[in-house]
Amino acid sequence: MNGKNDSFPIAGLLDAGTLTSVLLALFYTAGAAYAYYFFGHFHLPVPGMDMPRSYFFFYGFKVVKNNLAPVFFCIVSSIALYYFLRSLWQRTAEQNKPTESNQQRHRRAVLLRASTFIGGLTYLLLLFMIFTCLGYRKAQSEFTREQGNDFPSYPRVRVWVNGEQDDSTKAWVEGCYRLLLRTREYLYLFPTDGTNNLLPTDIIPTNRIRAVEILPLYRSPPACRESCIKRVPLS
Repeated sequence: MNGKNDSFPIAGLLDAGTLTSVLLALFYTAGAAYAYYFFGHFHLPVPGMDMPRSYFFFYGFKVVKNNLAPVFFCIVSSIALYYFLRSLWQRTAEQNKPTESNQQRHRRAVLLRASTFIGGLTYLLLLFMIFTCLGYRKAQSEFTREQGNDFPSYPRVRVWVNGEQDDSTKAWVEGCYRLLLRTREYLYLFPTDGTNNLLPTDIIPTNRIRAVEILPLYRSPPACRESCIKRVPLS
């Protein structure tokens, strides 16, 4: 095999690696946008949460799953544009060497390569903006659905903690709180009263927790509604 044919597998691997990296970055962006806006409804800043960044890929898959048509269009168009710009860049490579006889062609080649570079970056920025918007839309729609149905995807839990007991720790044992998220450092709980009113989120350090019981219950009984009335946030 000659040198030109030997370069094809390497070029193909580089292309596949470049496209895969861009797609993973887009998935990550969609998941990060979803987490940012969804947990924002609970007044939780994602940068300050002890959340594994691998979760963003899981959230990104949720976003992609609900937006297959626009995601498919973005992927196909980005692949097509990548190979178009790549071929255009290679065609102008030979013309990029100035000589006395091709000064005008050289200027056109430089301008074309600059336009190709700027166009590729602009489209890449547009892709990230689109995936950010998809993550935002998914977070808004999912929170609205969960809130309107008393958060059926989040189980009720009972939590016992060590140390001094107060009204909050007693409320955690009643089973009226729902498990929002558990990380290595913290447990995030929120109470619901069954009437679509979102109440404050409680953050419990895991080193303070003695036991956690996850209940197979997803509806708020009347007793929980009465208990949550006492937890109305201050105005």
